[in-house]
Amino acid sequence: MHTNQPGAASVPLDALLRASALAHPALTGEIGVDNAGLICAKADNQEILTQLHNHWRDACPEAGAPYWAVRSWTMLVWQPTFLAVAAVHLVGTAAPLSELGQKYAQGVVAGFRMPPVALPTAAIERLIELSGAELAQVCEVFLDQLNPIAKVKPLIAKRLVADSLLSALSRLSLLSAPPDNDEIQQWAQAWLKAMNLVGYSSLTPIPLSNGRQQLTLDRKACCLHYLRQDGELCASCPKQKPHVRVQRLTKEWNAYA
Repeated sequence: MHTNQPGAASVPLDALLRASALAHPALTGEIGVDNAGLICAKADNQEILTQLHNHWRDACPEAGAPYWAVRSWTMLVWQPTFLAVAAVHLVGTAAPLSELGQKYAQGVVAGFRMPPVALPTAAIERLIELSGAELAQVCEVFLDQLNPIAKVKPLIAKRLVADSLLSALSRLSLLSAPPDNDEIQQWAQAWLKAMNLVGYSSLTPIPLSNGRQQLTLDRKACCLHYLRQDGELCASCPKQKPHVRVQRLTKEWNAYA
């Protein structure tokens, strides 16, 4: 997927590295071929995934097994989803998600290593199809590897991936020259379709103090953060009444505005 045909255009790797850091401050990458000790969809990650799960089990014993599993899952999938969106919408390419090595330390998966491959260019619709299919495959591999260590129900796993994906898309509105909401909504549906996740999450607009309509997550899954001793319901948590969620999301996004 990531080897260009003769004469095909490509984009430089450093452009994707810059875009990823722009998409999320913790999404920092480097170029290299050695994925030893990193989480990779093409590797046996049992040892690292066990460390990841056990960290949250020991750090938050009061939260219980469902939280430890969900926390491990969201850690595994957030970088591939954000990187996929950054590659397509900020650079105009498809990231090499299957080759991605994710860095792990003390319960946190953040930072990545990307191989020096040619990055293809194509129409945005085609890039979403390609990246969405590869991202779905990567997530399936990670879920298969995590489940013997910490069981995550497939429905919850899919909803949380959809949430992460749409969260990345909603952040496109923070760009200096952001796309309009209709365009982001169209992309959101295209991504969900490419990943067979239609209906698992959605974006809904809320008015901000500057008069702009901000697309925010309309989630169907809970990350269980509230089960921690220091936890609470997230602003977008579906366990809240709709008006409470809108109030909290409005306050949160007004801080950006």
